[in-house]
Amino acid sequence: MAVNLRLAPPDAVGDLPIDHFDGLDTFEDLPSKGLCVRDLWF
Repeated sequence: MAVNLRLAPPDAVGDLPIDHFDGLDTFEDLPSKGLCVRDLWF
């Protein structure tokens, strides 16, 4: 499922963590880099 966070106010989504996973083979979580939405957008 995907959610378009760009429609939400920046202060409401800025602290959400970025979570990556291997969606090709194993669907396992990948190591976290400690990033949040604010680090990528603002």
